[in-house]
Amino acid sequence: MESMSPQQTKRAARAGWSSGEDALLFERAAAAQAAGRPLKAVFDDVARQTGRRPNSVRNYYYARVKQGGGCRHAPAFVPFTEPETRALLEAVLAAQAAGESVRACTLRLGGGDQSAMLRYQNKYRSLVRGKPALVRSVLEDMAGRGVPAFDPYAAGTARRSGRPRRREQPLERAAADVVERLGQVEGLDVQALLNALGTLALRAVQGAPAGGADGAEALGRQLARQRERCDALCAALRTLVRVNAEFLHQAAVVRTGDLSDYLRALEDSLRPCERLLAE
Repeated sequence: MESMSPQQTKRAARAGWSSGEDALLFERAAAAQAAGRPLKAVFDDVARQTGRRPNSVRNYYYARVKQGGGCRHAPAFVPFTEPETRALLEAVLAAQAAGESVRACTLRLGGGDQSAMLRYQNKYRSLVRGKPALVRSVLEDMAGRGVPAFDPYAAGTARRSGRPRRREQPLERAAADVVERLGQVEGLDVQALLNALGTLALRAVQGAPAGGADGAEALGRQLARQRERCDALCAALRTLVRVNAEFLHQAAVVRTGDLSDYLRALEDSLRPCERLLAE
């Protein structure tokens, strides 16, 4: 469409938006959206041609879009041309290959407008469902140009489009991690704990509430004993550390004279440690 003369621009500015200005705006907007360009550049360009401010052009555009069926040039009611259709497919397929979701891509193509986003999103999904030959044609064209593209028909890719999801950790690895962390708990009998948990799980599956209660009570008693053992072992180790620290902090002459006392204290502090570790 030809640009309006300065005289036409001034008359249009005084009289509001003319049909020519309206058509200019929405034709430029549709072309930009189909090519994946932001609408801001369209608003700036139309503002220069009509003598309006970019914000005024933007507000008018979105006001017209919200009119729905009453807006002859609203994007939701402008049919896609074949070049626009192929441009839309290429933009979305390339975006998905880069990890962007369909919704995020179409929202970007629509310049942040929800109505435009839905139009592009619905059109893309309709093409994938109803025109696989066209979609594959675009994929082949992109491949020929070396442009990465997401294949919506490839086996197993339907749920992997857009942002990559975190892979689930295998059960065996998760169980090994749990056992390893439990093994770092001082004084805890990991094997006995796992056996008790296994018994509880088996009884729960078999529907034995009484047995399950007994198992839980037994597990509680075992955990209490393990805590007591752990506390006693920690106390014995603290005593052992204290005996050695006091001896090492003495002067060399004093250390030689008190060696027999140190050895007796060391033996007394080691005995409970050995007993607890042997349980």
